[in-house]
Amino acid sequence: MTIWDVPGERKPMVLPPTGGGVSGVNDVEVHVQVAVRLLKTVQVMAGKAKELCPVDTGRLQGDIGVLGAAPTVAWYGTNVEYARHVEFGAWNVWAGRQLPAQPYLRGSVWSARDTGLVKDIWR
Repeated sequence: MTIWDVPGERKPMVLPPTGGGVSGVNDVEVHVQVAVRLLKTVQVMAGKAKELCPVDTGRLQGDIGVLGAAPTVAWYGTNVEYARHVEFGAWNVWAGRQLPAQPYLRGSVWSARDTGLVKDIWR
């Protein structure tokens, strides 16, 4: 008897054998293709965000990139502390006025939507 035979315990997930997926497609190959396509898509979106980013000193633009990736999720952005103020706008206390939003990240999502890499996601 193993730990997996104890009632109420979780059983390990077993992938189907090679060629046992839909119409003989190798499931491992599909997972790899999805991960590669996802990473390429996020890299394109990060590049577009760099293009759309307003530049004063270049610090924000230079810090935009892919922040992390896993087989089914990837994210991009920046760790610059004032990035959210550029993206969403902010109240400038010293100037006494609202600084307008300059959405470079949201803009990159919408501009990348129609590229060949992400067309299938938006269907």
